[in-house]
Amino acid sequence: MYVDKGRTLFKVGRLEEALKAFETASEIDPTNEEAINGQINVCLDLNRTNDAIQLVDKWIALKPDDPARWQLKGTIEAAVGRYADALKISDKLIQIQPNEARHYISRGQVLMGLGRIDDALKALEKATALDPKSPDAWNTKAGVLALMKKLDEAIACCNKAVALAPKQGYYVYNRACVYALRGDRSKTLADLKKAVALDPGFKAWARKDQNLMELYNDKEFKKLTE
Repeated sequence: MYVDKGRTLFKVGRLEEALKAFETASEIDPTNEEAINGQINVCLDLNRTNDAIQLVDKWIALKPDDPARWQLKGTIEAAVGRYADALKISDKLIQIQPNEARHYISRGQVLMGLGRIDDALKALEKATALDPKSPDAWNTKAGVLALMKKLDEAIACCNKAVALAPKQGYYVYNRACVYALRGDRSKTLADLKKAVALDPGFKAWARKDQNLMELYNDKEFKKLTE
């Protein structure tokens, strides 16, 4: 009953009341995973990160070998810049599922956050080897290569991501950014036009994206992102 009440309150944005409902459900049954998940979601929406992590720890304790639980904790840790902790969780995930490409993608992102770019590239190379049909793997690898100023290689990876998911504007947008770093105005604008057609939200992104700053005063860029 309290879990259902919490869900309803959460949907209408009454977060504090939703949290109380989920907490009551947990008090009645400390092993109620739906109640724990509800509390985690509310705490994340309230930006109560430390509380969310404590709840995730409680959730993990109920099933310590569930990679989804560890992955959620790692995502939260990385989101708040706790990359060292996120890297430890990455080690745990790879221990549980050594052949899952998504764990190496996450590891690459964490290593980028730590400034360990060479190690990040190794992780992404592992990811693309394990799952060459993962657009996320190729896209993230492109990001690492761009940081290394290996722009031609980065574009090649972007091309693979776009080919695998041509209707996902995010991958097209990222390729536009790499083209911009290479100084290729025409291809940057062409890809940006495609990305905006797929998702108009990229207009706002582009106006603030430092990768595109050389085009801020370009008339076509302004028209495209207005």
